[in-house]
Amino acid sequence: MDFYKQGYTIIKKAILKETAYVADIQFKLCRDFILFKNKNLKTSDPIASTNNFSWYAPLCFEALLISLQEKIEKKLKTKLYPSYSYGRIYYKNSKLNKHRDRKASEVAATININDNGEPWDLQVIDLQGKTKAIKLAIGDMCIYRGNDIIHWREERKNKDSTGAFLFYVTQKGKYADQKFDKRPMLGLPGFIHDKG
Repeated sequence: MDFYKQGYTIIKKAILKETAYVADIQFKLCRDFILFKNKNLKTSDPIASTNNFSWYAPLCFEALLISLQEKIEKKLKTKLYPSYSYGRIYYKNSKLNKHRDRKASEVAATININDNGEPWDLQVIDLQGKTKAIKLAIGDMCIYRGNDIIHWREERKNKDSTGAFLFYVTQKGKYADQKFDKRPMLGLPGFIHDKG
C-alpha cells in the first residue's frame, strides 16, 4: 500500500501492546476526571454519533504524537510538523460518519489502542475510488491522507473501543502554518485551537 498512490499505508505494531494498554488507562482516567469535574459537559463528537467520549489533545496522545513522528516520517519519506492529537472511546452502537479531516489533519494516523477483543475495521475510499476495510490489531497504525481520504466506521456492535488519532502537516506543504494546530505549543487544550 502506497501512501501517495492509494492514500494510506499501515505500520503493524507501531506501538507495543503494553504501551497501548498504558495509553488506554491514561485516557480513561482523563475521561473519568473530566466527567467527575464537569458532570454536564458535552464530550461526544457529532462526527462519531453521540455515543462516545471524545477529547482534543489528551496528554497521553500528545506524547504519542511526538514519539511516533520520526517513524511516520521514515515511512512517508517526508518531514512533518506535529499538529494535534485526539482521542475517542466509542461505546456500543456508536459509529464514525463518513468524512474528510480538516486542513490541520493533512497526514492523519489512527491507532487501535483497545478493541476489547472485537476488532473494528476502518473503512476508507482510497485515491483509486475503491472502498477498503482496514483491519488493525492493538498497536497497529493506519496513516492516511486526512484531507483527501473519505473514512468512516460502521456501527460498533458490543464492547467499547479506544482510538488514538495523530495529525501532522508536511513541513514544505500548503498547510505548514497549521503546525501545533496554531497553538503556541503542544499539550494545550482544545479551546485554544483554531477549528478552521
